[in-house]
Amino acid sequence: MDLKAQKFLFYLITSVLLIGMAIISGCTPDQKKTKVNLDVLDTGHEVPSYEPRNINDNQAMSADTTENFKKGEKLLHDELKEPALFRGVNGDNLGNIREFEVAEIKGWGANIYGTRFAFTAGTDAIHQLPGLLPMAINDMLIMRRNGMKCTIGLRGNLFADQTSKESLEFWTDPRLKPTLINIWKTIAKGLLEYRDVIHGFYLFGEPLYRKGLPDPPPGWYDMAVSITRAIREIDNETWIIFQPGPGGVPWGYKDMKPLPDNKVIYDVHFYTPHKFTHQGVSVSEETGITEAMKLLNVPYPMPWETTWESQGFEKIGYTIPRKLKDKYDKELQMELLRPAIEFQQKYKVPMIVLEFSAVRWSPSPDGATYLQEAIDIFEALGWSWMYHGWGMRDNHWNLMLAEGTDAFWMRGTPWPTQPVPYETERAKVIKAGLAKNLNHGFTIDED
Repeated sequence: MDLKAQKFLFYLITSVLLIGMAIISGCTPDQKKTKVNLDVLDTGHEVPSYEPRNINDNQAMSADTTENFKKGEKLLHDELKEPALFRGVNGDNLGNIREFEVAEIKGWGANIYGTRFAFTAGTDAIHQLPGLLPMAINDMLIMRRNGMKCTIGLRGNLFADQTSKESLEFWTDPRLKPTLINIWKTIAKGLLEYRDVIHGFYLFGEPLYRKGLPDPPPGWYDMAVSITRAIREIDNETWIIFQPGPGGVPWGYKDMKPLPDNKVIYDVHFYTPHKFTHQGVSVSEETGITEAMKLLNVPYPMPWETTWESQGFEKIGYTIPRKLKDKYDKELQMELLRPAIEFQQKYKVPMIVLEFSAVRWSPSPDGATYLQEAIDIFEALGWSWMYHGWGMRDNHWNLMLAEGTDAFWMRGTPWPTQPVPYETERAKVIKAGLAKNLNHGFTIDED
């Protein structure tokens, strides 16, 4: 055998051995030790620019799109496939997600799970990301193993010296915009490999300047435009989830134009009327049980009364028809969503309800009735929805704990930890709603 033939035979045998070793090891990407690339983290200066991937023109924020937006022209979404309809739950913070709870709600039919980076007080949020990103990556692997999409948001203070996120000082703080840009660019870059399970980046939850009601916080809309542009330097595929404020109500959609980006989902939270959904939530041990009980037993449908929700709705220029001023029921609830409904119909954009719920000690079966009517509304409108919240670490909204007025829990008393040995009425409603995903043969593949 000549030298050339010997070399060929050597390389052939070596290649076969290497392939065999890889097969025997049976190692998949998800089974390798998770390691976060710390080069993507930025704790005090601008994140370096990232070369965008090649994408369709209708997905890019082109100069033409921005110019049309400035002229007040309607953005076109005709060529862009809207995201699939999602039905799911809000779960635990990143780093606290338990796989068996994700698997369980997946079994109910959920196809989306809401989570968030939770920042602790006393340290600027951007400095906490190096410790949080590796945990977030592990949680993305949980989502991937269970075939679950997720939304990612932010929770907690952004600044070490922050005292409120509802004050004018917060919304006019010159650090706010660059900090949010920095945080979201770092997250987008650090989780770039996990876009297959990340449905959307939820820019800021319930933006509120309380003294400015009924208007959204000053500067928030323009800030969201800048944050979106910054994310698009890195990631042109993940949806942006935007909530105009104030808080979770839909008032900010009146006369609002879409963000200049064709992959934005618009969010509303649904807790109206708060007097029913949040009855007893703010009660503490100092209140006393006698006073606390006066706040309970609010029924649904709730008899008509002027609430801060109805006042705000009329303050922004709407009028509630006299015939609806009888009780808070499905018909009135739909009316109070009118700013968001009109926005959706005008601009043909996807909508999502990232939060809706009724406290578990609301009168039974009224809590279940409320949840069913809420789902009926969302389904009729073609909106995705997510029940708040899921997991045994939750208390007020937990579907596995006892329900009804007798189940009232007051702050400062022992935390209930044992689920009831039966399926609650509220759980039955949510389970049936999530089962629509199974009945429709849903797949999370959006391509």
